[in-house]
Amino acid sequence: MEQVNCSVSNISEVLTDKDLRLEAGTFDKEAESAAVNVEHGKFPAVMFSEVAKYYMFGRSVKLMRTKSPYPFFQPSSVTDIKPVTDGYLYSSKQSEIDELKIHEGQLLLSRSGTIGNVTYVSKTLRDKYLSPDMIRIDCNNPEDAGYIYAYLKSSEGQKILHSLEFGAVIKHINPEHLQNIPVPNAPAELRRKIHELVVKSYALRDESNILLDEAESLLASELRLPPIDEMKHDDGALIFSINGLDFVNSGRFEASYHDPLFVEIVRHLQAEAEEVTTVGDKKVSKKVILPGIFKRVYVEDEKHGAVFIGGKQISELDPADKKFLAYSQHEKLINDVLIIHENMILITCIGTVGKATLVPKHWEGWTVSQNVMRIVPVSDDIAGYAYIFLGSEWGRSLIKRYSCGGVVEEVRDEHMKQVPFPFLKNKDAQDKINSLALEANSKRYEAYKLEREAMSIMENEIISA
Repeated sequence: MEQVNCSVSNISEVLTDKDLRLEAGTFDKEAESAAVNVEHGKFPAVMFSEVAKYYMFGRSVKLMRTKSPYPFFQPSSVTDIKPVTDGYLYSSKQSEIDELKIHEGQLLLSRSGTIGNVTYVSKTLRDKYLSPDMIRIDCNNPEDAGYIYAYLKSSEGQKILHSLEFGAVIKHINPEHLQNIPVPNAPAELRRKIHELVVKSYALRDESNILLDEAESLLASELRLPPIDEMKHDDGALIFSINGLDFVNSGRFEASYHDPLFVEIVRHLQAEAEEVTTVGDKKVSKKVILPGIFKRVYVEDEKHGAVFIGGKQISELDPADKKFLAYSQHEKLINDVLIIHENMILITCIGTVGKATLVPKHWEGWTVSQNVMRIVPVSDDIAGYAYIFLGSEWGRSLIKRYSCGGVVEEVRDEHMKQVPFPFLKNKDAQDKINSLALEANSKRYEAYKLEREAMSIMENEIISA
């Protein structure tokens, strides 16, 4: 049962201090305590309006799937380490497109649905186009950006942000709600140190993304793979015929399974690869694991439970909304199938199918939802290469081929084992792809450590001091 928090507030707070806000969360005592801690902490507090400008835009542009010069990202994508384009912008007015461009050094704050996710704009997102449904924050002093980022991500910052929510079903905050958030005014040296740690962390994420792009480019070159859009036969309704024997032998009667695109990818791999086997081949993986559905029992901290994340969170460096799965209730399940280890490959297999991640070092011993497939590579000598292929647009397409379900797509472990998998003719190139992926994963671990150092200084030397 969900815990119910009760508290009593004076009517004068409603009429004066809280601007006639009647949502119970506005009077959350933990948030009030967090604000008091900041206001009366070791360092004097200033209001958010004194350190930054914050704004958002209206909804005036259209989102299309047809490619344009303006790749567009939704709020749910920008917290990913390597965001994927959600579509392309169209508007009859160039000014409406230009205002959605984001700039290096900005902070982005989610304002609808999941409140309080904050991102620093580095080279990966620089000059991209972002949903108007996200608050942009420009710090008055650009060298305060990393400091404000760490503060908003801190436990106190998050409590204060969530106390600003409004909305019955979908929660929101507006830019004007930020103006009276207290911010600890730490000495310039401390602010600069935190900022530099955050910037270095994001620079390492950028470097990891460059390495992954290089690895995928090398894969495409060695297999002579054209972009997936060029392999598609039609953008609209697709009608095709297949051999009746192929239809019966496959045992699959969904039209989508026999889409010529998938047949074309496999045919292409067979022509260009040294060998095309399957993910379940012992030369590729030791195990393909998909846990069954189970009732989860959570605890409050990591002392009594294993870190537990969901499918959406596997694209993030350090997921914010972690839960902790109780050892007392799930120890055997955790040890047998739920636990993940460095260089395992995770692939979402229910709902959004085919999103892949290579487990970084700092996730060692964590657990992941049963909606995520675990592939245990036969060794680290193939883990990175397998991740690059399965995470590529061609690999994702092959995984989706095996999905089933009328409303919610799903891929089972026996399906994943059947997904075609190519070995390259050029063994040196395959090893290079593997090493690039592992190096990228190592940089992500280093990025995590730098951000945790910044957060530790914020929480222990500034807020809790």
